[in-house]
Amino acid sequence: MRKTKQLLSCLLVLLMIFSLAPQVFAYEDWNIPGNNYPAGQSLYPSGQTAYPDRDPNYFPNQQPDEYYEWSDNFNQWQRAGGHYHQYTGYTVLRPATCSSYGEAYMYCAICGEPKTEIIQKLPHTWGEWEILLEATDHSAGLRQHTCLVCGTVEQENFDPEGTLRPGAHGDAVEELQHLLVENSILDRHMIDRDFGWFTEQAVKEAEKAAGMEQDGIAWPMVINHLRHDFGAWKYTAFPLYETAGHKERTCSKCGYVEKVDIGKKLERGAYGDDVRRLQERLTELGFKIGTADGSFGRRTQQAIEVIQGIYELPRDGIVWPGIWQMLFPDDDLRFERENDGPVRIDGVYLPNWDRVISDSGSETDHKDGKLITEKEAALDVSIRITNQPAVFDYYYRDECLNYEITVTNIGELTFSNVTLELKNEPSYWEGEEVIYTYQTIENFTPGETRTYTPTQTGVYYMFEGQETASTTVIATGTGLFIDEPVVVSDTVVHPVGPNPAHATIRFDSVEFPDNGGNFTEGDEIVFQATITNDGPIPLTHAVIKGEFSYGIGVYQVADIYDTLEPGASMTDTYTYKVTQECMDFLAKMNEVFPTANMDFFDTFAVFGEFYFNYNGADLTYRSHDNIAVPKEDS
Repeated sequence: MRKTKQLLSCLLVLLMIFSLAPQVFAYEDWNIPGNNYPAGQSLYPSGQTAYPDRDPNYFPNQQPDEYYEWSDNFNQWQRAGGHYHQYTGYTVLRPATCSSYGEAYMYCAICGEPKTEIIQKLPHTWGEWEILLEATDHSAGLRQHTCLVCGTVEQENFDPEGTLRPGAHGDAVEELQHLLVENSILDRHMIDRDFGWFTEQAVKEAEKAAGMEQDGIAWPMVINHLRHDFGAWKYTAFPLYETAGHKERTCSKCGYVEKVDIGKKLERGAYGDDVRRLQERLTELGFKIGTADGSFGRRTQQAIEVIQGIYELPRDGIVWPGIWQMLFPDDDLRFERENDGPVRIDGVYLPNWDRVISDSGSETDHKDGKLITEKEAALDVSIRITNQPAVFDYYYRDECLNYEITVTNIGELTFSNVTLELKNEPSYWEGEEVIYTYQTIENFTPGETRTYTPTQTGVYYMFEGQETASTTVIATGTGLFIDEPVVVSDTVVHPVGPNPAHATIRFDSVEFPDNGGNFTEGDEIVFQATITNDGPIPLTHAVIKGEFSYGIGVYQVADIYDTLEPGASMTDTYTYKVTQECMDFLAKMNEVFPTANMDFFDTFAVFGEFYFNYNGADLTYRSHDNIAVPKEDS
């Protein structure tokens, strides 16, 4: 009785499964992602019973490709009589070869329906390449190989090794582009590692120069033509304590000069094994620089500065070749001097050495870490003005002066550093001496002469009745073997006088936007200003500019070409508009000085650049006025 009940229960379950099969197949087996139909409900729209044609509009939530896949699955299931074929009994009727397709037989395990399947061709088994036409350094070759199974013959063109064609990419293309740049055929900004149109045109130019057919293909012959034919290295500067050395070589084909630094030089921002080794050595000497991570940071720089201070060297925190040799004396830093044997770099010694190499290469005694030498360190400097006054018999305010400055090492020792400074008298600021650095010379060797031609727009006429002004050049030389700085100077005196051109600009009124001093892009400042020509020469042209405090947002607001006679005035209204560039600059300044709490909009200024014509010569004059920017009460 119990077995009968179990049998009836099983039959009932099977009957329920078969009764639900259409609904299950209609939705579950062929459900498409995005369908929102509930289980058991017809997939056809509006209760349609016939399967629609392949129209995705019937199922707006389905993508067309998904719908077609669903349709194919459903048709296949219908054709099979409500099941999917499960093929088995795979039998090869005809095996595939490299020249023909194969065929296999199989049948469905459910309904027995037979099916044949095509087997794809096998790959050829190629023999060795046979060269029919050798490739040259400027043309492709031809080769063929034969299938060992079916005898099929295949031919192809092949390039000689190292050939680059348009469309190539990578390191080899970048090297080619650098060669084209060095030969002045391709612009440097075109280096992009891609053999594109610009590189192809440059290769054609190189082929033309080499007398080849211009096909735009970088054959080995083209690349070899581009490569330089360098001569021997020549040393133009030897490494010292405070400078790296330099060597160069010249290409005999095109005259290109390749320049290379010699001697180790490490500074803040460098990284790598040399920096790690340096840090380990500094740690051995007792410096607390943290972990030797191979990154040249602040602590490493400070340690080098301490060492430079001990040996009375310029404290720049840079590991010059001499500093490296001090720290690693076992590293024999030598190089080949032209037409000579190997020599050690000049000036490398420690205080406890018995002998040292002097500046001239000869051995010299020292005591207590100080070099004892009888050689003299001497400089000579001169300055002169090379242009005459343009309008008068004197130089007026804002007129350009062209100088020629010549400095010569007339001593027997090399200066590691020579600084040229300029000083004008009278000074721009009354009662305060102003000196500025014009040029710095490194590794200034005995007998060497250098000439500079600066141009200066200075302020020479300062006081009423003043007749002369002067410019002084001061040369200061220092070096490892020079106990005291060598200072020499020269002065040129020139006549000065007043500029007859004179005009002023003054605010009459200003209307600021109601923003409490917090400007944004597009804000407008409307102001009225008066220009007055208070000199004896007609004003022919004026440029009006506006700006905020610290020279922020300089903006030209007017360009006036009206002639203004002596003693005449002109009043007009102008508009200054705050630009996006002004706001961007302000944002950058606030990033640089986040804690300075600087208010860059304290004042607003108007500037006038005035132009005059005097006896056929152009004269200029500048004037300005400023006003406070209204701020919110805090």
